[in-house]
Amino acid sequence: SHNNRRSSVEMDDGIVQLGAELRDLEARKQALELRIESNHSWLVNQGLDPRQMPLQLIDQDGFPKMGIDHHGARIHAQQMHCAINDHKNVIARLAEALNEYHQAVKQSKDSGHKKVAPIPVHESHTPISQYEPIRDDQGLAADRTVPAAPPLVAFATVDHVDPDSPAHDAGIRADDHILQFGYVNVLYGDSRSALSAIAAIVQRN
Repeated sequence: SHNNRRSSVEMDDGIVQLGAELRDLEARKQALELRIESNHSWLVNQGLDPRQMPLQLIDQDGFPKMGIDHHGARIHAQQMHCAINDHKNVIARLAEALNEYHQAVKQSKDSGHKKVAPIPVHESHTPISQYEPIRDDQGLAADRTVPAAPPLVAFATVDHVDPDSPAHDAGIRADDHILQFGYVNVLYGDSRSALSAIAAIVQRN
């Protein structure tokens, strides 16, 4: 009888501990969902698609997009994807703990306990698949098999750089050879058409 009471107490303690863990996991799950939604909204407000990996921070001409906090975008994207991974781990442990909880309650009932503790958390979870990055495995595999591009060839030489100019600040110096400017290189066309394309890019920016 004494052993039965002790095993009964241990069983009840196990149910209490599992219940506490389930409540903690539920709180962590909700906090992670808020973090995911917050970072997702921030990126969307910047005009970015958070599901694109990597983020599209470069325009069609190969320059950083204007009006975007590039450093903040990378931080928010990293935080969102870390939270998504943590959320998956929490959901997996929630499923395990719920199964253990149900088994413990069943054992308690089979032992003659009439009072059954209620499940301390919801058993259904809101999917977060709409926040997960889109990954094209076939595309990634194809990227790895694309032949290496031929080496770039210089199509212009810098004659002069003003000391206080943005070009000087960027590290460009006289006699430097230009291999590529934005999307333009000699593969784009001959040197004359490349220079015309550069002029068009500069006017747009």
